[in-house]
This record gives sequence, structure tokens and C-alpha cells, in this order.
Amino acid sequence: MQQNKVEEVKQMCKLSIIVPFYNSARFLKRCIESLEDQDIEKSCYEIIMVDDGSTDEGASIVKHYQGVYPNIKLYSQPNSGQGAGRNLGLAHSRGEYISFVDSDDYVLPNKLSNILSLCDHLEQDILYCFANVYDSIGKAKKSIEFHDFNEDVTYRGDNLLLSNIIVGSVWAKFYSRNFLLNNNLKFGVGFTHQDSDFMYRCLVKAKKVNFLNDIFYSYCWNEGSTIRTKDSAQLVHSLKSSLIVASNLVDMGKSQDLSEDLRSFLIKRKNSMVIGQLFFLLDNAHDYTTRDILDILKFARKRHLFPIKGESESKLSTIFSRVANIRAVFLLMFWINKWCHVKDLCQR
Repeated sequence: MQQNKVEEVKQMCKLSIIVPFYNSARFLKRCIESLEDQDIEKSCYEIIMVDDGSTDEGASIVKHYQGVYPNIKLYSQPNSGQGAGRNLGLAHSRGEYISFVDSDDYVLPNKLSNILSLCDHLEQDILYCFANVYDSIGKAKKSIEFHDFNEDVTYRGDNLLLSNIIVGSVWAKFYSRNFLLNNNLKFGVGFTHQDSDFMYRCLVKAKKVNFLNDIFYSYCWNEGSTIRTKDSAQLVHSLKSSLIVASNLVDMGKSQDLSEDLRSFLIKRKNSMVIGQLFFLLDNAHDYTTRDILDILKFARKRHLFPIKGESESKLSTIFSRVANIRAVFLLMFWINKWCHVKDLCQR
């Protein structure tokens, strides 16, 4: 019996779809049924559901579907965040290819056969697919498409970065398992925005990236998402998380096998991200206290992000950084913006 279990664990399948979930019970039925409504055998792919310490009935819903579909696996962890959940899913995955789906999203039916055939043919590190974006009431907002990139061409990840491809979410993509394992690519934990951090790491390492001009994924705008909260502590945490991603770009730039162009790009992108957060603080001064600002600047200084050194991706933001580098001046700009907001409220 034990030998059979070992053989089962070692047996590979074609695809592992990893879905972390936390208190998203109301979306799970739609998500799971969309993943099962595909044109390949259930034995060809597994759906790895990771319960990130949910307090709703999400785990019960998944267990119900386990009784219906043999390819659903359920793992649990104390609440540790989406990145930790994806890492747990990766650790248990058996697929030749890996894909990530958010629990409040869903995929289009009967897409996997074509996608997996293309993956086998291309043997790529990453395959990008198109996605639709919907608002909180299900109305289509836009599509995420990559028409600037030829479906018949294989690209290097560093060249895509240098061409300013949007570095966004991990969903709507298929990753080679060997590519992830050989480069020790995992998600950061303890901060938000792990998606962009992970994608930077992937694109720096990827030698073969392809695009499929077909919509596979449906991203649903969730108003309750933590990245859109107005809670003060969460706002500060989110901003610090962006600074962590910027700091990690510096570490990526220290790799010995990078071109000078890519190294320079990573430094400029890091500076632009920091400047973007400073602009955000000024534009949203009413959401932050002076203590918040001092805490954030101290955090940035500790990670050698502030004062900002070197150029950014635009001349205007580089000029702004020279002014913002003077802490007293930046604080003055913050107080002026905060006062103007209060004055505006009083005059309404």
C-alpha cells in the first residue's frame, strides 16, 4: 500500500492549476466549475486548492467538489497570504506545466486542450494568454491583450522587460515546471504585490516566452480586495510592499549573467517605482498621518531606496526625485496637500 502511494505521488500529470483561497466561498463554485469545464481528461490535470486559513464555508465547498471530480486536491495552512498559498501548491504540484488562478476569478470553457498542445510544441518557459476584466457587477471593463507581440515568435524575458511589457499578475499564464524549479522561482511572503515581484523574477530568467492570441482568463474586480482597502494600516502595508518589490529589483540586478542594459533598466525601474509611491503619498495625503509618512520614509531609507540615487525612466520624475530627496521639502509638500484636502472638504 505504501509503495502504491509513493508511485501515485511520483506520477506526473500534464498541468497543475493552483488556486489559493481565503474567505471567498461565494466565488468558489464559479471558479471550480469553470476549471472543470474543459476539453481534456480529468487525469491530465489537477486542481490544487489551498485554504489560507478561511473562516467561511470555503473548505466545505471544495470538499463537496472533491466528491464530484477526482482531480481536485485540497491543502490547508494557517493564514499566511496568497504567496505562501501558491508556494504550498507548487510544493504539492505534479504538473509538467503550472498555472495560477485567483479564487474570485474564472476561466473560459474548453481552452486547455489547445493551450497544452501549444505548450508541448513550443516547450516555452512562459506562455501568455489574453484575459477579460470585469467590474464588481460583472460588466466587462477591458481586455488584457498582447497584440504587439507575434504569436509565431519566441521572445527572451529580458528583451520583453526592455520593451516595457506590462509586468502584472501571474494569472492567464502557463509556466514550465522545470523552468520554475531550475531557477528556484517562488513567491515572496509577508507582503502584497507578490505577483509583480514573481513576474520580474520570471522574466529576468526566462529564455523562451510565447504569446497565445486567445482569451483564456476572466479577472473579476473585487471591491473587497485588500489591495483596494481604505484601512490605514493596510494602506501603509501596501505601500511598503511596493517598496519591497522595488528593493528586490536591486537584488535581481546583482545577478552575474545580466546584460548592462537590463541592469540599468532594473535600477531605473526601481527608482521609478519609488517615485511613483511618493507621488501616490502626495495625491492621497488625506489617507495618511505624518507618523505614517515618517515610518514609510524610514522604511525606504533602511532598504537604501531613499534618498533616490540615479535616474528614473522619465526626466520629469528624475527632476521630482531631486526635490523629494530633501525630506523636509517632501514633508512640506505632504502637509500642503493634506491641508488643501481638508480645506476643500470644509468648503463643500
